[in-house]
Amino acid sequence: MLARVRAACVVCLLYVLHQDFWWWTDARPILFGIFPVGLSYHVAYTLVTVVVLWWLVGRFWPANLDTDIITRTASGTMVGGFLPVVPMTVISALLMVVVSRLTADATPGGPTLARYFSSTTEPALGPAHSVRSRS
Repeated sequence: MLARVRAACVVCLLYVLHQDFWWWTDARPILFGIFPVGLSYHVAYTLVTVVVLWWLVGRFWPANLDTDIITRTASGTMVGGFLPVVPMTVISALLMVVVSRLTADATPGGPTLARYFSSTTEPALGPAHSVRSRS
């Protein structure tokens, strides 16, 4: 019981330390010649968080939830019980949605529009690839 309370206290401490309000507006000092102090703090914070999460999972992860994500079967490699193409497709679709949402306000410039959407009657591939109606 004491170990669980200690783990909860460590997680709460990490939460409090993540709010680095003391370096919100400071770009100085520069550490290692290139890193602002806030960025250096977050790099160190991330490394500490990795160690703490490694300790938490190793100490408190339930044994009945310990399953292999990637397995070998007679039909091939399975990822989470699916063929690898399923998670790859789902992740690709999610990334497309996220990137589309993040770049919703972006518009292409004039040179890009002119390159791909020329005002000539011939397609961009050239006259050899043009599709002409036969009469």
